[in-house]
Amino acid sequence: MNLIERPEPNAPSANASSTWLAGRRLPNVSHGNTSGSNASRGAGQAELGPRDLAALVVLGSVNEGFGAFTEIVSAARSIAGPEWQPTGDVLAGAIERALDHGHLWCAERAESAEDVRLEISTTGQGRLRELLHQPAPCCRRPIGRVAIALKVCFLGALDFQSGRQILEELSHAHRCELSHLRAGCESCPATRAYARLWMDREIERIEQELTWLDRIRADLGAGATVG
Repeated sequence: MNLIERPEPNAPSANASSTWLAGRRLPNVSHGNTSGSNASRGAGQAELGPRDLAALVVLGSVNEGFGAFTEIVSAARSIAGPEWQPTGDVLAGAIERALDHGHLWCAERAESAEDVRLEISTTGQGRLRELLHQPAPCCRRPIGRVAIALKVCFLGALDFQSGRQILEELSHAHRCELSHLRAGCESCPATRAYARLWMDREIERIEQELTWLDRIRADLGAGATVG
């Protein structure tokens, strides 16, 4: 398929990604070794991993109307700050996979990859919702904080009830982590003043984030819009 052709949504050609990425220098990306992660996602148990985060930010950004590659890169690097700065190659690989699976399609005529504007398909919106419902890693881990940031940023892709469910799940995970952290503090041998100050600060940070999540959920319950 040539980029100057307009592909139909939900029906990308088999070489849509390679055409879109023509001229780009990318690491080798395997599309066949994904059965394990898909099976886990089907069970609804697997936490969001690095590849899932890249897919989430790509699909979420395009769903918000940011369909140019430069816009996707800018959004990805702005949302989570220094904790997550995905390279262009990582995001291009995520776009390549999304095109291969029919989650994205090229919406405009273009002469080069840099000029392509992407749109999300119906199946892509479904995949975006699946990613938003996947559990986030522990909120004390950098990857967990990134996952939470992306989930909240792209809540607009969900209906009211689903959005509240995501926030309830995040709040529940924070409460569990608080209980675990407090129990750990009680049994931890590092009870000297400065060690305890750090542990107390971690508890305070999670409590503040939990309060913030509960406030967003309450605003949704009152009919307020997020953002």
